[in-house]
Amino acid sequence: MPTSDLISSRNLGTRIKRRLNALIAPAPPELKPDYTAAEYQHFMKQELLRATPAYARGRMVVRGYAQNLLPALEQSSVVLGFLHHGSWILIGGAMRYLFDVPYTVIASRRNLPLMGTDEAEYWQHIHKIMADYYGTEIFYTDQTPRKILNWLKRTGSVLGVALDVREHEQYPTEHEILFNGGTLWVQTGPAKLARVSRSVIVPCSICYVAEHRVHELTFHAPVEPLQHQSDAQVTQHVFSALEHAYIDYPRQEFHDLMGVFSHPYVG
Repeated sequence: MPTSDLISSRNLGTRIKRRLNALIAPAPPELKPDYTAAEYQHFMKQELLRATPAYARGRMVVRGYAQNLLPALEQSSVVLGFLHHGSWILIGGAMRYLFDVPYTVIASRRNLPLMGTDEAEYWQHIHKIMADYYGTEIFYTDQTPRKILNWLKRTGSVLGVALDVREHEQYPTEHEILFNGGTLWVQTGPAKLARVSRSVIVPCSICYVAEHRVHELTFHAPVEPLQHQSDAQVTQHVFSALEHAYIDYPRQEFHDLMGVFSHPYVG
């Protein structure tokens, strides 16, 4: 078979498989086209109840895996940098059920005491759902970093890290970066973690395309921390990679990124 015919056949097989996966995947919750940010948050919470292997396989359109994530995985472990934007919790389902890649995240529980009882219990429950869905242990920021560094010692392992995080009574140095036509003050912990563990950072965005009822999961070009002069510079590159997804889907942000992070954290 000529190479062109073989490639065409493979592409057709991929399209058929994707179509079959979509047919057997649970339908997403309803979301009207002119949804608000609050309505998207409600949608996201309802969607987590449908987070099954079939949902991960049938409701994801993936971009940049072969070009960006796969070469990074073959080289080292990967720190997957994302924002609290879109249905970020579903990323781990795609990693496990689409790519069969070991994946976990660093979560925070330091802010739980600041929440009401119902909200705190909700997020504790979500952490359990995440661990079950990813099939791995969840790491926490208040634990020893030894477990995290051991995880990143394994080539091909992925650690998801949110970039837009502030924790109660924690005051890491924040740096000024440019984003969405404004300025953000953010910590550079994820960049430092990648540098210390000699991992590659792959920026990752996930956006829900309501008219097609699928998530668009994009792996952007890897950032090599050791090739940059500072962790702040690395962090700027990662935020720049995620900017277009944020601009294109502004109502899918989980919190007011441009407001909350517009000034240094003072507690």
